[in-house]
Amino acid sequence: NFHEIPINRSVAEVSNNQRDGYHRQTINKGRTSYFPNSLGGGCPMTAPQSAGGYVHYQEKVDGHKIRERSDSFKDHYSQATLFWNSMSAPEKQHIIDAFHFELGKVDSKQVRERMVGHLGVINEHLAKEVAKGIGVSQSMVYMPPETDSKAPPANKRQVDRSDALSILDERSDTIQSRRVAILAADGVDGSSITQIRQALEAAGAQTEIVSKYKGSLQSVNGDDVEVDKNYVTTGSIMYDAVFVPGGRENVEALRTQGEAIHFINEAFKHCKAIGAVAEGVNLLAEGQLKAIRLAGVQGENTSVSDQGIVTTSDSTQLDSFIDEFIRAIAQHRHWERESLKDTVPA
Repeated sequence: NFHEIPINRSVAEVSNNQRDGYHRQTINKGRTSYFPNSLGGGCPMTAPQSAGGYVHYQEKVDGHKIRERSDSFKDHYSQATLFWNSMSAPEKQHIIDAFHFELGKVDSKQVRERMVGHLGVINEHLAKEVAKGIGVSQSMVYMPPETDSKAPPANKRQVDRSDALSILDERSDTIQSRRVAILAADGVDGSSITQIRQALEAAGAQTEIVSKYKGSLQSVNGDDVEVDKNYVTTGSIMYDAVFVPGGRENVEALRTQGEAIHFINEAFKHCKAIGAVAEGVNLLAEGQLKAIRLAGVQGENTSVSDQGIVTTSDSTQLDSFIDEFIRAIAQHRHWERESLKDTVPA
């Protein structure tokens, strides 16, 4: 019972916003698939009685039978407010960044302004920070006309925040199912790769060798190292952690590969664990990992763990490095690096 055409035709045509369905082949025209809207002239809309639309009626049985949604359906904001209130500071910033990304792609400023208005009902700070990033005046933070209040119905139990909704404080003592990328090139230290892979996989993680080309790499030990993925078919976003093994030729090659540097920088910006041993530490030292202490650099100890970056300059003593690297991966994200992400090009 939606319409967007004159009703004086012999056969009424029907149009609605239901665009999904198995084997559906219709290609709908127009910019909108929701109601209410401004870009589609408000159509499709529910047909009123005057236009021949279906009208619900009351019928007395034991009382009055009426087709109507409960008051709880009118509460569009309290769950969103609960979710926002339950987030930690880094998570709130990620939500703001996500709105910058999504709403920043909306061409219509009018629609962006309306969305900021809805966000204002959820939280004023959220709305103003989103407005700042998408070219909308903060004066547009207002209560949308569709609602008079963000408060839930009086008989609905209210919860201000819930720790279960936040993942910041979620810690784990396992790296089960975590994926670790090992960046490598010819001349890599194959023995350290073998030792690291065995330890990580024994703890339940999955490891993959990532290099410029697929095929086999020649290690400094003379063994072949099979490459699982090349840079053009994967990225750091597909992994929970990154490891850079030693080997002088290996690091010399990685130093000239922009994809490898980007891989590390992006993992750093996403607050993921990064590990490096021997010459691999030098690659991190030449990168953009600002304000991070690294093993053997500027008088630091032979083994250092700083904000999820685990390094050792001694490739012959990997046991303690492995233990610390596993702990860093288990923490999942190291949010203390959030303040550094804008300084890293990736």
